[in-house]
Order: sequence, then C-alpha cells, then structure tokens
Amino acid sequence: MNLISYFIHAAIALPSDRSDRTRLYLGLMIAGLAVLAVAVLIEIIRTYTAKRKKGDELWRDFEEIAIEKGLTGKELGLCKEMARSLVPDKPMRLLTSKQTFDAGAGERMSRLNSSGAVAEELESASDALGEIRAKLGLTFVPFGRRLNSTRGLQPDQKLTVELGKGAGGSRFLATVLDVTDLGIVISPPESAAGQVSLEAGQKVSVALWRADDARYMFSTSVLKPLGPAKVAVMLGHAELLRRTQARTFYRVRVSLPTTVAMLVSKDVEDLENVSDIGSLPSRGQFIVTLGSLSGGGASLVSKSRVNVDDLLRIEIDLARVYQEIQAPPPADADGAEKVEAVCKVVSVSALPGPRYLVRGSFALINETDRDRIVRFVNVKEQKLATEDLERPE
Repeated sequence: MNLISYFIHAAIALPSDRSDRTRLYLGLMIAGLAVLAVAVLIEIIRTYTAKRKKGDELWRDFEEIAIEKGLTGKELGLCKEMARSLVPDKPMRLLTSKQTFDAGAGERMSRLNSSGAVAEELESASDALGEIRAKLGLTFVPFGRRLNSTRGLQPDQKLTVELGKGAGGSRFLATVLDVTDLGIVISPPESAAGQVSLEAGQKVSVALWRADDARYMFSTSVLKPLGPAKVAVMLGHAELLRRTQARTFYRVRVSLPTTVAMLVSKDVEDLENVSDIGSLPSRGQFIVTLGSLSGGGASLVSKSRVNVDDLLRIEIDLARVYQEIQAPPPADADGAEKVEAVCKVVSVSALPGPRYLVRGSFALINETDRDRIVRFVNVKEQKLATEDLERPE
C-alpha cells in the first residue's frame, strides 16, 4: 500500500496550474493501474507456482509408477529423458502407452544411429529398451487394435517380402522370429526353390495381414544376415507403416470365365508356410465364371458341385477384368496382373441350370496380390461413380 500512497501523493502534488479535481482523478487512475499491475503480477506468480507444483506431482507419480514396475535407477533416468523429449506435459503416457513408448524408443535409436554409435552400443541400447518395455507390459498389441509401429509386430507373424519394386517372381514368404528396438528378425524368405539370400543394404517391401485387424505394408532395408549360415535376417524398422485395408473389403461384380482346381486337402492348416500356390496337389479342374471380387474373397458360378469347406485354387487374370470395365490398369502395375489364391468355400446355393453360386473367402493369398485386387476394386468403384454422375437425369 505504501507504493499506491506514493502515487496518490505524487498525483496530488502536481503543478498548481491543475485543478484539485483533475489531480484527484489522475491520482486515482495511477493508483488503479498500480493495483492492476500488482494483481497481474500476483496471478502470474500463482499460475507459475501451480503449474510447477502440478508438474512436480506428475513427475513424482511418474517415478512412483516406474519404481512399482521394477525399473532400476538407470532405467528410470532413461525413461525420464525420453518423456521430457516426447511428452513433457504428460510423462505418464510413456509408461502406459505402447504407441508413445515405441515412438520414444524409435527417436532414441535414431539419435544413436545419427551420432555414429557402434554396433555394440546400438545392441546395448536396444536390449535396455526391451527390458524396460517388458517391465512396463508394453510388448503386445491386442488383436483388433491398430499397429502404429513395426515395433508392434509379434513372433510367428507371416510376412510377404518383395525384393525390388515390381520385380517379377521376387515375392517370398517369411516369418517374424523376434522384434527388438534394433530391428525385425525374420526367417530367410522361402520360395518353391528354397531359401532366398538377402544382403545388408538391400531394399525390400513387406506386406502382412494381421488377424482381426487389417492389412499393412511398409518399406525397409536389410540390416544384416544373422549367423554364419544366415539362419535369420534382420530388417530395419520402418518410418511409415501403411494400413491399407481394414477388416471389411468392398466387393464389385465382374464376369470372367476362369479355371479352378479342387485341392486334395480340406485343412486350412496345411496351407501354412506354403510359398508356391501352384504346387498344391489337386484332384481335378473345371471352368467357372467369376461373379464378384473383393480383397477378402470371390463368388463363382459353377456347373460342378462343390461343398462347404472345400479348398479351391483359383487364378484371376486382372488384365482381362480391367479390359471388361474398359479401364486401364494403374500406372505402376508391373504387368504381372495374374493373381493366384486359395479360396475356402463358405456357402453353396443352387441356381437354375443346374448351376451353383459358390462364395469363398481367401484362405491363402500373397498380400501383394491382394493389394492388386483391392486396387482393381477401387478403380471399378471410381468408374461406376463417374458413370453415375455423367448419366442424364
């Protein structure tokens, strides 16, 4: 109050050519401004103090949770460093969100790579992050939940590995063996001719189908073959994981004669680790008409009777169905637009003729081929939409 009194007295003591009322008003105005300035200063201090107190409480909770999870002092320090870099206002997310932790781990590994860290340092950092992730229970993405990082891949996940963009006959099957923060360890890709040798630095495209979730694709490089006999291969983590189709696929009508083969086996489990669909033993072929198509399956009109749960090998000539709808294939199509897949029969309905409407879902299909089908479906959908707009009322 001494400061305010000073301003009032100073205002009253203005030169005598001012009236008393003017000096009083001026003094009150100066006093009001002084009070306002003091109030603003107090509010700034109060807000800062409250924010700092809240921040201190957040970090105390952070430390308590980390200690409860069994993190060591060194691991706690590493988590604090990652949280301050990534989520300084919500540090708890680093301990509870796999997506956030994976982002922090990726950022840390990228910095180490950029700093020129040697292989031993990178492996040590990867092991440390893996230990923390396990203690926090952030190692698994539940089925049905979206993958946000290649660090969410799980052992036994089946992959389709493509060597070089559009290289004919260069797509192979592989299996995830382990996932660390250093990379993705996979089995050597296999074809009908045997294992495929991958070398460090080689560019690859990878596709996968995650049960009850979606289809994913990403591009990466081979980090290194593992073991003297190259019993495994390590791929680098991808910066971008593309979720190209989720659960339900759009279906479009087509009309295309094609040949299907009835497989000897009716057990879907027999299809595991099969890389060459054409090599599967069959017991006869017959002509059908492809009636509809989607990324998830197809419907066929057949004069031959088939049964539910039968497995049918089908070849789809996408070049011909593009001709049917009078639309050009995508510009990046590599010319190998023939798709081969195994369909599991899910329903059979009698038609006049006698004929049968057979609906099947893909039990085995190369994910790159599935992508070709989805692209065709999208092209036809767009063409139909354009025709609807151009049709006169």
